[in-house]
Amino acid sequence: MDILNPTGEQFYAMMTAFFSGSDKYRFKLQCPGFSMAPFIRHDSLLTLAVLQSSHTLETGDIVLAAMHKCRKMVVHRIVACKNNRYQVKGDNNLKSDGWFNREDLLGRVQAIEFNGRKIIPVPWSNKFIARASKTGLLNYLFLPAARVIKKIIKKLTGYVHHVQV
Repeated sequence: MDILNPTGEQFYAMMTAFFSGSDKYRFKLQCPGFSMAPFIRHDSLLTLAVLQSSHTLETGDIVLAAMHKCRKMVVHRIVACKNNRYQVKGDNNLKSDGWFNREDLLGRVQAIEFNGRKIIPVPWSNKFIARASKTGLLNYLFLPAARVIKKIIKKLTGYVHHVQV
């Protein structure tokens, strides 16, 4: 299998061509960057399905969005829906990418793979994360709290492991 490593503009051109001609394909994409961390980590493997016109989009869905002005693609979460327009934002970003028309949203993430684990996005948790991301609670409260809890668990489990040995 050949691996392509296109520039942002080349990837944009490939994806817009691919999605304009298909309505039933799924594909896997290795996702660079940290804008969706910790839910999608750098170099996660994403399974995306082409969005058909019959698909309903909801707050919380993780989508592949075409940013035509800068000719690039982003995989970010829908944080708001209004009049057939969708506000898209990276979970780890402070600002949204703006509002998108339905035809600018090309695919939806169906699975996330990282370090041998496969995660299927769940609608109720996606909606919660979208609301926390939109209001800023995710960046200023939940993620810092999770980091502290993780450190505490590491210390406790390290201590317990040390005692057991």
